[in-house]
Amino acid sequence: MQNTGEIGPYLSISRGCSDCRAIAKRVKSMFDSGGFARTGGLTVLHMSSSEAWGNGPVIDVRVDSAPTAFKERMSAPVQRLPGGTVVYRFRLSQSRPWQMTMLTQVPS
Repeated sequence: MQNTGEIGPYLSISRGCSDCRAIAKRVKSMFDSGGFARTGGLTVLHMSSSEAWGNGPVIDVRVDSAPTAFKERMSAPVQRLPGGTVVYRFRLSQSRPWQMTMLTQVPS
C-alpha cells in the first residue's frame, strides 16, 4: 500500500479497524496529491500472541523497518524516516476470515 498507493487489499483485511482506515486514508491522500512513499519494507524479527477477553487474539510483531522516503504531495519536500526496530500490535477478529480490528505501534 505504501509503495503503490493501492489501499483496497489493505482495507479488505482490516474492516472494523478505525486506525487502519485512517492510515489508508492518509496514504491515498498522499498519492492522490502527487506524493509518494518508497520503502524497502519490513522484516519480521519476532512475534508473540495473547488471547484477549472475547475480542480475539492480540499479536505483537517486532520488525526491522527499512528507511523510507516520502512526499506528502507533489510540491512538498522529500522527507526521510531512518527505519529501525518497531513493534506493532494487532488485534484480530474472532470470526473467519481473520480481520484486523486494531493496529497500533507499541512504544519500545
